[in-house]
Amino acid sequence: MNTTRIAIEPKLLVWARQAIGMSEKTAAQRLGISESTLHKWESGTLGPTIKQLRKTASVYRVPLAVLLLPEPPTTYQPIRDYRRLVDGQNTPVSPALHAELRRAESQREVFLEFSVLAPDSVGDTSPLPKLTTDMSPEEAGRLLRTYVGVSLQTQHSWRNHNEALNGWVDAVERKGILVVHITRVPVDEARGLSISELPFPVVGINGADGPRPRVFTLFHELTHIALNVGGLCDLHESKHNPREVDRLEHFCNAVAVAAVVPSDDLLTSEPVTRRSDNHLWSIDELKVLADRYMISTEALLLRLVSLKKASWDLYWHRKQEIELSYKHALEERKRRQQDTPGGPSYFRIQARNIGHAYTHAVLDAYRSHSISSLDVADYLHVKYDQIPKLERVLR
Repeated sequence: MNTTRIAIEPKLLVWARQAIGMSEKTAAQRLGISESTLHKWESGTLGPTIKQLRKTASVYRVPLAVLLLPEPPTTYQPIRDYRRLVDGQNTPVSPALHAELRRAESQREVFLEFSVLAPDSVGDTSPLPKLTTDMSPEEAGRLLRTYVGVSLQTQHSWRNHNEALNGWVDAVERKGILVVHITRVPVDEARGLSISELPFPVVGINGADGPRPRVFTLFHELTHIALNVGGLCDLHESKHNPREVDRLEHFCNAVAVAAVVPSDDLLTSEPVTRRSDNHLWSIDELKVLADRYMISTEALLLRLVSLKKASWDLYWHRKQEIELSYKHALEERKRRQQDTPGGPSYFRIQARNIGHAYTHAVLDAYRSHSISSLDVADYLHVKYDQIPKLERVLR
């Protein structure tokens, strides 16, 4: 066994661990060493072996070469965090969320590589409208919907919420935006994330969320990209003393519902025309309207508030009831999945998580001999002989 110790800059180990939001205790457990040994590594009194260094790179999710640099990378920038405060503190970014962010960044880097090596595999990109917070949410929402290019006729033709979600995602991916599903992250930690750098920005939506809230998240994150302010989001509304980042989240929420629920269509719909501006909308009435657009009940109520067809008082009064109903629905969905044998295949879930556009691009690059069989298996996180199964899912 090779027990040669590697001379490594200690602050690189500290940087890599902190960058993924991992405590010393958790890191030591994942690395299979004691906390005292980790302290020695990070203080420079003891170096890891090459085997331990490889495991460290894997646990911290960084290339091994990065840990051999003389200094931590200066280009590293923590992602903006727009999530709500808890007890006056920013919500910690869990290792799972860090890992999903790194995955999204890695997939974008693959797309950038393909744009040079195999440009036909990634296709053309369509520049987003440039939004500013000085715009009205109505105007910004109209621009965003026009950009995505889904007509009301098509939207109303979708038969269920899964078809609606897939329809919106497909339309966004056709514009050259990567859409991925983040996994192993609780909904209350983050509902979405966005990387706004061009070309090939990325939208991440939480796969643990319901299909309808994911549509709202998709447009919320699209708004972040159009504003060139990507980050981590939980899509919250703030009742008292909003911070600057809260006001930005409010704007993105308002634009998202304006894009998915056009005012002309909602205001001329029969349920709205028959009710006064101060009508106290019941949960059942809101669900009927939400079904029309395949969007969440809370998002629909938020839209009524923005059009002055409901009050903020009603929103805050109904919000707790809506959240409780949604929690029960998620629990029931999880229970049905556990009770139902089979379910979606690994390959269907994998294609959803990494995104159909990304999967198609990798396969096209492979068919054009731009990447090797080892590359395609690595990029798609499947064994080479399983690729035909992934292809069948896409077809």
